[in-house]
Amino acid sequence: MADRARLPFQIGISRSNPRIARERLKRVLALCAAAVQFTLRLGTAWPASVWPYSSVPDEAIATLTEAARTAFPEWWSWPSVNRVRLPALIQKEHSWPCSGFDAWRTRGHAGPMTRGVLLDLAGVIYDSETAIPGGIDAIARLRQAGLAIRFVSNTTRSSKQRVLERLKAMGLTVTNADVFTPAHAAREWLLRNGRAPYLLVHPGLAPDFCELPDRDKRAVIVGDAGDAFTYAALNDAFRELSAGAELLALATNRTFRDADGELSLDAGPFVAALEFASLKRATVLGKPSPAFFQSALASMDCPPDQAIMVGDDAEADIAGALRAGLSGALLVRTGKYRQGDEKRFDPRPTATVADLAAATDWIIARRD
Repeated sequence: MADRARLPFQIGISRSNPRIARERLKRVLALCAAAVQFTLRLGTAWPASVWPYSSVPDEAIATLTEAARTAFPEWWSWPSVNRVRLPALIQKEHSWPCSGFDAWRTRGHAGPMTRGVLLDLAGVIYDSETAIPGGIDAIARLRQAGLAIRFVSNTTRSSKQRVLERLKAMGLTVTNADVFTPAHAAREWLLRNGRAPYLLVHPGLAPDFCELPDRDKRAVIVGDAGDAFTYAALNDAFRELSAGAELLALATNRTFRDADGELSLDAGPFVAALEFASLKRATVLGKPSPAFFQSALASMDCPPDQAIMVGDDAEADIAGALRAGLSGALLVRTGKYRQGDEKRFDPRPTATVADLAAATDWIIARRD
C-alpha cells in the first residue's frame, strides 16, 4: 500500500513511522469505519479516485463500525448526517486535515444547495482603492445565479459609509444592509450593555461611534489604530481596563496587506498585549467570531449549511467561517494570501482558488 493512506478525509498517517501512537492508530481505524458507515447510510459509494477499496468483508464492516461507535458516539446520535459539514466537524473535534473530501463533492453529492455567499472586501474585491480584476463581474454572476450576497469585512480603518462609497465607486450596487463591519457590531454591543466607548481606533473609524449616549461604565474598543498605537495610548487603554472597563476587539487579525504591498501589523497583536497586561479576555466582535457570521447570514435568511465564505485570510475568514458552521470556505490567492496559508490553520479551506472570479466558477459549478 502507499506510504500515506488515501481516504476521503486524507488523514496522512505515515506507515513507516514507528513512533505513531497505538491509540492514534485505533482512532484512524475508527475513522475508516466511520467512512464505511457513512457510505452505507447515504446509500452511495465513494468514487474510485477517493475510496479505491470496492469490496470490504461484512465482518470487517461490523468490527470497524463498532469501533467507530465507541470512538465517535456523537456521529450516531445525529438523525441524519450533513455530508457537507462532516469534514469541518472532524477537523474541529479531532484536528485531522480533510482537504481530500472535496473530491467527493461532485454533482449529485453536493449536500444542501448553496443559497448565500459571504464575501470579504479588502484582498478579495479590492486592494486599497483598486478593484481586483474580475471581481466586480464575479459578483454580478453570483447575483445572476440567484445567490444572496453579504459583504463581511474586518476593516477598522474606514467608516461603514466610506466602505459603501468605495464599493459604489467601483460600480457595485450595494446598500447599507449588505455590508457588515465590526464597528456596527460594537455599537449594538455598547447600547445593549449600557457602556460608553473608550476608543483605540483609527481616526477614519471614529464616525461610526458618533452620537452614542454617555454612560458611567466604559468599554475599551480596539481596532487597527495604525500610527495611533503609541505607548501612551496603549497605557491609557490599560488603565481604563484596570479601572473596570470591558475589552472589545473589533478584530484579531494578525496582519493586513498595506498600501506598499507588504504585510503590516493589524489589531490582533495589540489586543493580545492588552489582554496579557490586564488579565482580561477580549470580546471579539468581527471575524472569526461565529456571531458575526451568523448575523450576516440571518440578514438574508440563509442557514449556515447553505452558505459559502470567500476570503483571503485563512484564519479569520476561512477557519472562522467553517467553525461557525458554513458549508464551505474558499481561500483566494489575492490580498494578504501567502504561499502555504492554506495549511497553516484548522479547519483548512474547502478549496484554494486564484481569485474571486475563480471562486465564483467553483460555487456556480457545484450549485448546478
